[in-house]
Amino acid sequence: MQDVAVTVPTNRTPAAAIKRALISGGLGAFVGSSFDLIDASDAANGFQIWMHILTTQNKTLGSHIAKLLELGDLWLTFNVQTGAIDVVRGLAWDGIGIVTRATDNEFINREDLDFDSSNLIVAYDLFFVNGAEIGRAQGEVDQTIIDQWANSKVWTPIKPQGRTIMTENYLYSNAATADFFGQRRLDYFGVPRVRFKTSMKPAESGNNLKLYNLQLLTQLALTIRLHENQYFIDEPARVVQFTFDENRQVYPSVTLELTNYLAPNITRDVTFPVRPVPT
Repeated sequence: MQDVAVTVPTNRTPAAAIKRALISGGLGAFVGSSFDLIDASDAANGFQIWMHILTTQNKTLGSHIAKLLELGDLWLTFNVQTGAIDVVRGLAWDGIGIVTRATDNEFINREDLDFDSSNLIVAYDLFFVNGAEIGRAQGEVDQTIIDQWANSKVWTPIKPQGRTIMTENYLYSNAATADFFGQRRLDYFGVPRVRFKTSMKPAESGNNLKLYNLQLLTQLALTIRLHENQYFIDEPARVVQFTFDENRQVYPSVTLELTNYLAPNITRDVTFPVRPVPT
């Protein structure tokens, strides 16, 4: 695996730093336009990552990209047809209408909805550049959330090795950037996420020409029956895992994560909602 070095301390947006790393790894031809769009937005807001990596530290390109993705709340997507690599800011639904819909008519042997707590956190503890020293930014969910889920995990992607910035590989460029990304992480992973697994038809029922062409992180608007007279209606979700059987032309396994239903620090019932049957 190729090593990466940033011998002169440098500030870059997470998207710009990842794009640069992909290009250095020989993947520049596959990098999509989403990197530049997110880079421009972060640059306008001053959201950057400070980096200083010596060649003697033998940091691999893969571990470098993984750290930047985590720090910048970014998720890579891959188009298996074109080979394009793009990036998404966060998993949460952004409020924009989702055009691709799926219902129980497309799902086969759908499993019950369940809570995924693998990324559950109650607080963040982050570090940023404060002159020549290291500053600290912290935040946590409401105590009621902590009591409900009995969790104590704190998100600490950076573990300082000293008191001055030159002892570190990565820091947020300022306090506002640290709090911005810390709060984003807390807003989404401050409660367990709802997921379910299913097999899935390759196209919408009754319209074989409307293929799903699922990719990692594809967004779907779900309408599914929970219990008698209880439904999710156009509930936002993302594909977080999937397999496709080309011979059978079916998705044998798809894992979907609801991206809007549970959110911390707001008034919201965390039991499954009761929704009327559509009329």
